[in-house]
Amino acid sequence: MEVEQWYDPVLLLVNILLGCSLPGIRELPGNCIFLGERGCRISGRYHFCVNYLCDTLKREIGGEMMEKVMSASGLEILKGAQLEYYLRRWFSLRGIDPD
Repeated sequence: MEVEQWYDPVLLLVNILLGCSLPGIRELPGNCIFLGERGCRISGRYHFCVNYLCDTLKREIGGEMMEKVMSASGLEILKGAQLEYYLRRWFSLRGIDPD
């Protein structure tokens, strides 16, 4: 299963609400549909994607900067989870299945 298939309707809605255009074609053949030349093309990302760092980045970053990256990643995951929870709750309270 490709990573982009993990993105459910709620997470796609988050991206639309954040003003992201959902790509219809792959910019980089053989890669995730959301991956572009300059990285991820969407803002609301699945937690796996937020945590993922390729080996090259891991080697380049290191030390104190890696701590900052991991801290920012953790905050992004927390805020994203909170937003998803509230959206799912909003839909559920209205009798709408968000999936």
